[in-house]
Amino acid sequence: RAFYGCTSLTNISLPNTITNLGDVFRGCTSLKNITIPNSVTSLGYTFYDCTSLTDIVIPNSVTTIGECTFRGCTNLKSVTIPNSVTNIEWAAFASCTSLTSITIPESVKVIGSDAFNSCRVLTEVICKSKKPITISSTEFHLVSTTATLYVPKGSKDAYASATGWSKFKNVVEFSLIPEYTI
Repeated sequence: RAFYGCTSLTNISLPNTITNLGDVFRGCTSLKNITIPNSVTSLGYTFYDCTSLTDIVIPNSVTTIGECTFRGCTNLKSVTIPNSVTNIEWAAFASCTSLTSITIPESVKVIGSDAFNSCRVLTEVICKSKKPITISSTEFHLVSTTATLYVPKGSKDAYASATGWSKFKNVVEFSLIPEYTI
């Protein structure tokens, strides 16, 4: 809770020696810019109620997006989760009321309950896993049923019948495009 409730903090630079960002910036309602160092492997309650945060780059070093990491980030619009992430925990993006797009990489094996609860303007979920991740009915609670779920080619039927994923009425298949690092 190093900067907990610092409502005037607008940006910060962190050293590359930090590996875990726990409940550090919770309630920093003016925080707009932050670069998460490549040394960080897990986040948890880190940006809870950082209402001015509009976008963020999650580095490839992060493996866990912990409980309530971005909960209540009401101006966060889009997030691409890196291929290093395996766990998205309970309420990680809950109440991100401006979040319109989320990309979930194939590396994600666990999505906790209420992970995207109350993301009411979410219009697209891109899930790169060919096999639906096991979820319950609460992970996308209060997400519009008109949101489009994009899934790998050949997996539409599996998602359409899977618990939690079946709430998406508009499921579109895409071809996987190889990713290259230059």
